[in-house]
Amino acid sequence: MRVDLTVPYADVRAADLTLELGLAPVPALEVLRVPLGSGVLELRLLGHSHQARAELPGAAFSETVRCAPGARGGLPARSTDAAGPWAYAFTAAVEPLDPRALEGLAARVAADPRGLVGIFGADPGALTALRAAPLPGTGEAGGGLAWETWHAYPQSGELVRTRAEVRPA
Repeated sequence: MRVDLTVPYADVRAADLTLELGLAPVPALEVLRVPLGSGVLELRLLGHSHQARAELPGAAFSETVRCAPGARGGLPARSTDAAGPWAYAFTAAVEPLDPRALEGLAARVAADPRGLVGIFGADPGALTALRAAPLPGTGEAGGGLAWETWHAYPQSGELVRTRAEVRPA
């Protein structure tokens, strides 16, 4: 699903992003709920990046990547955590923004029923994209959830890619 947003892109650069775990739902511009594996994944498009909320048997989990007011920026390259009987793993990388590749990525994610792309303002390169996926190796009815996100910063020429999964501990 593609959403054209009239709000300005609130993030400025990749270095300002933070990872916050366990937050309550943050006000979202758009929400996509995806039944997947043994739970439901809610992908939330924020004016300042994304929030993913996993509802799983025995636990709920949330990941928020955003420019948090008053927080020092800096996404970790890797992070792990646990929620009840579930283990969480997160990776992030910053790479140079390739506008042509970004256009193709945005089209593929928007065409996927598990994908959500938010285009901020008139610049098609100012976007956040999120896509849910079955946990590799578990199939559709397996025991976990996975998701990927892309945050494009055309003003600084950066693309932030994240990947996360929640699996049985």
